[in-house]
Amino acid sequence: MYCAPLRLLATEVYRSLNAAGVYCSLRTGQERRAVPFARHSACTVEMADCTDSAAVVDVAILDEIQLLADENRGWAWTRALYGLPARELHLCGDASALPLVRAAAAVLGEPLEERGYSRLTPLAASHKSLQGDIRAVQPGDALVAFSRRAIFELKRDVERATGTRCAVVYGALPPEARTRQAALFNDPESGYDVLVASDAIGLGLNLNIKRVVFTQLSRREGAGEPVALPASLVRQIAGRAGRAGSRWPSGEVAALHAADVPRLLECLAAPTVDAAAAGVLPLWEEHLAPFAEAHPGATLPELLDLVAGAARVGGRFFVCRQDDVRASAALLERVQGLSLAQRFLFATAPVSLGDSDGQAALLSFAAAYAAGEAVPLGLPSAVEAPIRGAASPQAWLAELEARHATVNLYLWLAMRTEQGAFHEAERAQALALHLVAALNAALQRSSDAAVRTHARRR
Repeated sequence: MYCAPLRLLATEVYRSLNAAGVYCSLRTGQERRAVPFARHSACTVEMADCTDSAAVVDVAILDEIQLLADENRGWAWTRALYGLPARELHLCGDASALPLVRAAAAVLGEPLEERGYSRLTPLAASHKSLQGDIRAVQPGDALVAFSRRAIFELKRDVERATGTRCAVVYGALPPEARTRQAALFNDPESGYDVLVASDAIGLGLNLNIKRVVFTQLSRREGAGEPVALPASLVRQIAGRAGRAGSRWPSGEVAALHAADVPRLLECLAAPTVDAAAAGVLPLWEEHLAPFAEAHPGATLPELLDLVAGAARVGGRFFVCRQDDVRASAALLERVQGLSLAQRFLFATAPVSLGDSDGQAALLSFAAAYAAGEAVPLGLPSAVEAPIRGAASPQAWLAELEARHATVNLYLWLAMRTEQGAFHEAERAQALALHLVAALNAALQRSSDAAVRTHARRR
């Protein structure tokens, strides 16, 4: 069993193994693909089955183990580390997780073998910036920014200034579209010689990057002020430069602006900081359901608050943040007819706090489900309708991304409710493919337009 940090990576392993003649099944939050006679499986960490002690596997691989300290998703890695029914568990990732892994092995009475690995290729830090000049961007560069708006402004500016096409990778882009963009950048014959990306390049994509260029070393958390990037994140992103066996075997890291060079060098030289604690999270069956019986009449938001107030964890653990779950639970109070267990299911569905379209879709799906009706997808089959009149290419892309997020939500809920309730699951899967194709086409059109502008200026 291979447990991936991203659906994209789980799918890549699933496809690669089957292409090599090794039968492998797939399980993610949005899809299950059972391959006959498969003795291997790939899944996202959250979908790893830790409850069936009879389903023992010979080997389980838990990738990016350092994420057990993540304040939002760490619980899934902690649960897998302690609960995966495997005879042998391979943990891959940053050495910062070692103290927590050692503690887990000691508590479980399991032997632990540690192996350290060094980079196969050199990585050099540039003491000179690009002086803010986009024209200094070179083939093989990956420009890193931390907002969707900044990514598309950089893409436009590079293409108009240099005539070089840019691939893009960022979190809101569907995994299939990210894979396509990565393939364009990796292909030396595609014409897409520069990548503009968020920190999404830090996990799950094989990229042939010559130089990582940080366009900023801070990012905005929600509506607050920009905060400095953690040194560990800077190192993780910087480490994507240079790849053994590629056309760029040695890597380089630089800053776009001179003011960021001292901070960049400081981050790269900073020692690894050990993770202090592993994330945990109350789950419905094990924790919340018994707690609900002791507090009859409590709403789900009240129940979550009560558990958060009462929870006590040891020094090696912390309770992960549940901001999105709490917000969705409060939103779902508008819907009548759902049991607490059903409310918890809908509240844990993948919807962002700042996604008004996603929240509206969640309410619509929950209301139909609570009424005992077949839940409609509520999206047109034609990808273009009704966004032909979008104000800008970016507005078109944003609408396509929002629709894909709605489809993703629908499929996630279809996987976890009784068969037939979300009766348009097949249409949703087909629409998801069309949306990804439309996204890739729209990105290509934006590059074509920018490159034509560059040609006219010349």
